[in-house]
Amino acid sequence: MKKSVLMGLAALALIALALLFLGGPERQFTTRSAEAYELFDQGYFQMNAFQFARADSSLRRALALDPGFAAAHAMLSQVALRFGDNEGSVREAAAADSLAARLPNALERAKIALLLLGYKKPGDQARDSLLDYVLAEQPTDLMALSVKASVLYQSGRPDECQRVYEQILAIEPNHAPAYNMLGYLAAGRGDYEQAVTHLRKYAFLAPDLANPHDSLGEVLSWKGDYAEAELAFKTALDVQEDFYYSQINLGELYLEQGMIAKGEAILESIRAALAGLPQERELDETLIRMYYTHELYDEALRAMASYQTKYPDAFLVGFYRAIQLAMEDRRAEADAVATGFFAEARRSDDFAFKAYRDQIDSLEHQLRAMLATRDGDHEKAIDEWQLMLDSNRARPAHERWWFLWRQGESYLAAGRPGPAMENAKRILATNPARIRPLLLLAKAAVELGDTGLASQALKKVQPVLARADAKLPVQQTYRDLMARLTPTPAD
Repeated sequence: MKKSVLMGLAALALIALALLFLGGPERQFTTRSAEAYELFDQGYFQMNAFQFARADSSLRRALALDPGFAAAHAMLSQVALRFGDNEGSVREAAAADSLAARLPNALERAKIALLLLGYKKPGDQARDSLLDYVLAEQPTDLMALSVKASVLYQSGRPDECQRVYEQILAIEPNHAPAYNMLGYLAAGRGDYEQAVTHLRKYAFLAPDLANPHDSLGEVLSWKGDYAEAELAFKTALDVQEDFYYSQINLGELYLEQGMIAKGEAILESIRAALAGLPQERELDETLIRMYYTHELYDEALRAMASYQTKYPDAFLVGFYRAIQLAMEDRRAEADAVATGFFAEARRSDDFAFKAYRDQIDSLEHQLRAMLATRDGDHEKAIDEWQLMLDSNRARPAHERWWFLWRQGESYLAAGRPGPAMENAKRILATNPARIRPLLLLAKAAVELGDTGLASQALKKVQPVLARADAKLPVQQTYRDLMARLTPTPAD
């Protein structure tokens, strides 16, 4: 599952998962109806499978049997958020809060409050106080430990987060969601083999859920194991055909390999299902990035123009507008839009958070690098890409590769094939099947006179390009490089 989605759903999903894996018949929450509790459990399971419509139905049926079931109201509040129903979420949260206040057990009241507050941003004092209270009363409570781990994850404290998940596994060795998050934490450290090991365990423990296979496929795709990743995503969709996270990931997997038409078809097939959700906007951002990466500039321009029309209030509108204007050789307008975009971004209340400030600084370096490339000022582009890489040093390799590749292209354009080659090698050390870095390596090797290395790079990229669209611009790049390496008959 995508990191942006993972961050947004982490606390909600992990609380649900924790309750699923608590084990034993003892109820965690009070209801007067045994059938309502069964439906509540079913709703948890469906939410764990990201079957939000089914979870919504189960929880509403539980509440029809027991309108005073506080925990069901609390979870329904979170489901409403997934549908973008903020008004419904507030209404259900208020009902849960009111009903919980009448419960005699202080610990149960605290746990229901955690269901309502677990998704809050790091630093939320009310949530953190509740968490401290529950863990003081029950140090091995899996729900509270899962919330604690989620808070640490979102706070950028991966080592502490990992220790909490290891604590969870010491309590419950078959706690599947802990393996999921340990997998992502390992990938975040750049240990992709360990990540795959954790995620295979996750899939083994929960084979009938879509998300384990999706998570495994995502990390396999980061490693360049594209065939295995495709199989994992398809397995997820066999388990749950409407699991759109895997549909998005499968579409992006094809786009990554240059199979643009196939990737577009998958993403467009689910657009109606995503309408109005943040994932629709993220889908369009993925298309823009992929078009640009594969030098499909006309498609990128159309996609950016469409994005600005469809999402006029989206954060990245000004960023894309500046790029679009620069690509249309309207540089003065691009500069003005960029200045306004970053000024507005820095006036946001979120600017108080370091992570947000770092994001804005990173975007500014990226835009400056892209504009410098358009201007032919490759040395400036190199410097801006380096500043961006420096500010994102803590990010894992699969999130940094694009910037390394773009800097490598700038090195090559500046007549510096040596550093260009080093950038390509750094990327390929993690994922040896990426098209653009392989071609960068071949181009740099040719410039350095290392025809053997160039031939090796072209041999590796050939099977990927064989699957890619025939009209992809990089197909011509490949042919040109092959021609340079093919001996011509002596005159």
